[in-house]
Amino acid sequence: MRLTRTLLSIALLAVTASLGRPALAQEAPAAAPAIEPTPTAEPQPAAFKGIEEIIVTAERREQAVQDVGVSISAFSAEDLEGQNIQDIHDLQLRVPSLVATGGLPQITLRGIGNDVVGPGVDPGFALHTNGIYATQLAVALLDFFDLDRVEVLPGPQGTLGGRNTTGGGIYLYTKRPTDQYEAEGDVEVGSFGKVRTRAIFNAPLGETLAVRWVGAFESASKPYEADGFQQNLGSNALGAGGSTRLSLRWTPSESLSVDLIGSYSRDGSQGGAVRILGDYPAFPAGQRPLFGGSPDYTAATPNPSSARHLNQNRRQAQKYEVAWGQLIAEADLGPVVFKSNSQFSFWDYSIDRDQDSSDVDAERLVLLDTHKAFTQEFTLESDGDGRLHWLIGGNYQRDRAPDTRVPVWNFQQQAAAGNFIILDAAKLQSFDISPADICVGGSCFFSPLPANYTSVDLDSDTTTKVAGAFANVWLEVTDWLQIIGGVRYSYTHRNFDDASRFDAFAEPLDVLTPGVFNIIRGFYGGAFGPMNINNTAILLPLRGNRVLQGVDLNGDFDFSGPGEIPPQTAIPDTNRTWESVTGNFRVELRPTDDSLIYASFAAGERPGGFNFVEGYAGAPGFDAETILAYEVGAKTTIADQLLFNVAAFYYDYDNKFITQVINNVANTENGKKAEVLGVEAQALWAPTEALRLNGSIGWLSAEYASDFFSEDNSLGLDNPTGFDPLAPAGDRHGSGLGGLPRPSQNLNGNPLNRSPEWTVSVGAAYTIDLGENGLLTPRLDFSWRDEVFHRQYKNPLDRQGAYTKTDLMLHWEQRLGSGMWAEAFVANLEDHRKIKTNLESTTTHRQWWLAAPRTFGVRLGYKWAGDSLPF
Repeated sequence: MRLTRTLLSIALLAVTASLGRPALAQEAPAAAPAIEPTPTAEPQPAAFKGIEEIIVTAERREQAVQDVGVSISAFSAEDLEGQNIQDIHDLQLRVPSLVATGGLPQITLRGIGNDVVGPGVDPGFALHTNGIYATQLAVALLDFFDLDRVEVLPGPQGTLGGRNTTGGGIYLYTKRPTDQYEAEGDVEVGSFGKVRTRAIFNAPLGETLAVRWVGAFESASKPYEADGFQQNLGSNALGAGGSTRLSLRWTPSESLSVDLIGSYSRDGSQGGAVRILGDYPAFPAGQRPLFGGSPDYTAATPNPSSARHLNQNRRQAQKYEVAWGQLIAEADLGPVVFKSNSQFSFWDYSIDRDQDSSDVDAERLVLLDTHKAFTQEFTLESDGDGRLHWLIGGNYQRDRAPDTRVPVWNFQQQAAAGNFIILDAAKLQSFDISPADICVGGSCFFSPLPANYTSVDLDSDTTTKVAGAFANVWLEVTDWLQIIGGVRYSYTHRNFDDASRFDAFAEPLDVLTPGVFNIIRGFYGGAFGPMNINNTAILLPLRGNRVLQGVDLNGDFDFSGPGEIPPQTAIPDTNRTWESVTGNFRVELRPTDDSLIYASFAAGERPGGFNFVEGYAGAPGFDAETILAYEVGAKTTIADQLLFNVAAFYYDYDNKFITQVINNVANTENGKKAEVLGVEAQALWAPTEALRLNGSIGWLSAEYASDFFSEDNSLGLDNPTGFDPLAPAGDRHGSGLGGLPRPSQNLNGNPLNRSPEWTVSVGAAYTIDLGENGLLTPRLDFSWRDEVFHRQYKNPLDRQGAYTKTDLMLHWEQRLGSGMWAEAFVANLEDHRKIKTNLESTTTHRQWWLAAPRTFGVRLGYKWAGDSLPF
């Protein structure tokens, strides 16, 4: 804590000193709604704009970003277009300490994100669409097209609406219909066969009604080649599909507005490919790991050296659909403003992947997931006049995942080793075990099940109901002092209905000892049963919502009758409720008209959840995690040319969720404590009419700060904590079999997942006025990301080293605001081909999502706006 206070004090004193320089007073910007921008009606020549204030609604009222005592990274529509920020993967390079992975995105800010594997768990860092909390991070896959702005807010949120998150969130605001005609469209042609088209049309439908339509359609880009066919990039917002949005705005009077928004996106591509780093392992006979480990790769073709080539034996199939409808109503009732925000969302995702990325039919991943959510929020706030402003509200959200399934076929188990058998669940349940199913006279006569037999079927239905009540107050004590405070009550109830089925997996401990079996997989007491050489744990299968419990036996077991097997035990639905009261407090000082100093405290809580194997454990799941966030910062604007913001923060993170893979099944527990400490600075400078510079830098220290012992399930041959093929038969899997537990690692001092110590970004654009020939703007964006670990063990195999990324763009437009435009771009100029964005698997080989290699392309578009149609 002494180091924390020292660093925060130094940062605050340094910024306070810089604020002592004289600055021109500037009038606060007009409160024109940012959600309803007015396009340029007539062509205009280039003009010096200086630093344009971005209007944000971070605190549910329209304010200039420099007038809010919160660390905000805000991007206007012009910023998104000018900096070529097309999706979440581009955005992460412009925001300090923000990391977004490939595939289905996992987003982390200041070391806090979502690493939990389990049904219905809230993300620690959330996304919001037009003020509504998105229950699924699949929203991050959407293209940032026709957005009015994007706001990134760190730290606990919740006293102004939404959900009570611990890590903050990204807020996406779509453009609304206006009272002018607009038409816009462009086409992009790029590397690997990429073609994308986008279009916008806006029109008034009378004096009180307006409509806006947006469409984006993209063909799949294919930078990965495998066995004669190509795999899609996977990290783009769209792969081979489209996105469309239709908005209606009704304004019957100056005091009432109603917005109806519908959005639909679909991707039907092959999906992003995962790349194997390293060679497939070769195991001695009889020493191959079994279920969940690596099958026999003896016949596999060695991994190609090129990062763009894969070994696969099946064409991957992926599909996702995201649809949402939203109704927003706002009524100015004089002294108060009433707002209602309703949204229904639907997300459906499925994938069938060659999980091992080899040319042998060994591992296959099938995932089916569906989510439905309904949200209703009401707020009532003062009109903003006077020194006191207040907001009160409440919300309700129901999120249901009615179909989450992960089936595993028998061929993935049976092919693992010749002395391995899956015992038929039907036979075990009826106790009909014949001598052919056991070892007799030193030999094992197994009757393997068909390859397409589903030996494991994770199947769950999770419903989450959330209700909240919140209030926030802003009190302007004097012209230079403001005090802000808020409180929130949150109620979360989850119901977990598990209908999974697991067969028993058996292997002889010693083929020379007839009738002695080692059941190596099966659920018993929430974990795998006791495994040792003297005793044999018989763990029987789950049938629907009922499971046969395990039996621990000495010596041989007589399969002739059911007397030794206990009766079935029903597993009821699992329900849990979490309640919390959290809040925030902030003090703002204004030494000058163009400067702001603030100090804040906020408390957040993320409700707990369940594990997929909850029913077998009979355990209540994992508890809520909490965070106490302290931050000091300063903002200043100098002569309308230089904007400079800095913030220092400290997080006390308690009961943190930690997911670890035990015997190849993900299990989440509560850790003890983690600490996050950091400093961030952002600047925007327009020294001349033509030159604009922007930059950011972030330093972050995020690590576990208490003892917590966890098993690293990595099975890589070069991993000293994982699989050892020469270990005794009872411990060949490196997972504690045979009474030989694998050493656990103390996480104390390890970095939190995806928490880079340093992040740096620099951008520069220079506009050249060509007179009648238009405007030409070359732009450069450079970013540097420090190393990160994708898991908590500080294992070298999970490390992504530091790297740079440079993007170049040359933009030409016929005239400012409208007319023809064109641009050429190059992304990842360095052509880094092994930027690992996410760990996908931890079997005997490493599978990674990789960022795109060098890509280039051209765009051609047209913009037009006017008070009437041109024809």
